[in-house]
Amino acid sequence: MHFSKIARALALGLVPVLALAFPGAGMTEDGVERPRTGPLGAPDHVGFAVADIDAAVRQLRIGTGNRFTQIRTTQPVVAVAGFGSSRIEMRRARTLRGSPHLELIESDAPGPWSATPAQAKPFLSYTVTDVDDAASRLANAGFQRVADSGAFAFWKGAGGVLVQLIENSAAPTGQDAGQPPGIDLGAVRNVSILPCPVTSVRTQVSAVSGISFSPEVSYDMPWQLSNGSSVFVHETVSLGSTNAPYVSIVTQAPALPDNACTTTSTPFYPVFLTGDVPAAGTQLDAAGWARLATANPMVSLHRASGISVEIAHTSFLP
Repeated sequence: MHFSKIARALALGLVPVLALAFPGAGMTEDGVERPRTGPLGAPDHVGFAVADIDAAVRQLRIGTGNRFTQIRTTQPVVAVAGFGSSRIEMRRARTLRGSPHLELIESDAPGPWSATPAQAKPFLSYTVTDVDDAASRLANAGFQRVADSGAFAFWKGAGGVLVQLIENSAAPTGQDAGQPPGIDLGAVRNVSILPCPVTSVRTQVSAVSGISFSPEVSYDMPWQLSNGSSVFVHETVSLGSTNAPYVSIVTQAPALPDNACTTTSTPFYPVFLTGDVPAAGTQLDAAGWARLATANPMVSLHRASGISVEIAHTSFLP
């Protein structure tokens, strides 16, 4: 394939779904909470439940140049579907920058946040003034409440997609030790969601957020895998309306490493933009990230602490 055609295909695949903006909804970048009315809009946080939050913060901090809050430890009483109510220990941290913030949580207690070193649990998160008030939109869209502490709640939808509602008072605060050296990739610019029940996930996400999705766009993407082999992946992307962060619903055939979905498990990964993808990839390599696949010089896919991230060229933004 001629490079210009590859570039156009990459641009189509990585210019993601743009979520609708809802004035007066969500939380500003400086952390000032605003009440939500109507659809929840674009997520305030892109979250991952991880097995080792210290390692995940370190790898994301060094690999992407993002600073984090201090890790906050709390012991809330949480009602978990199938397990009843109990006091658990939970640790949280998030990037200082948004929107969206990149949020990490860790807990050994059973629940939707259960993760392994090889597989983090992704979720979308909304900061709200009242968890119960915002919950009705999730319930009406067909999500099921699977954990609730009063200050935060997790809901599960089609394909196992998790959504967290969290009051601002429960969010981590403070700052880490300072700006890490190297390339600063900035805040997350896109969330790629890769569901198997595509229609169900798209319908539920749209009902909750107000995102209006366009017809699918398909293309073949040439990837170089970490084992040295090459593969053309047929990707289909559903695009939406404009806002930040971007959100995209993607299918891949065959799926790239660690991107395979099931009817009950939907992977998704944050996308960072840079003018120098190879240099950013080298920085992630040095920070201990495994390089899964590359389509140089435009995009690369990396994984650490059970989290996949994609690095894409800034030209993919309109």
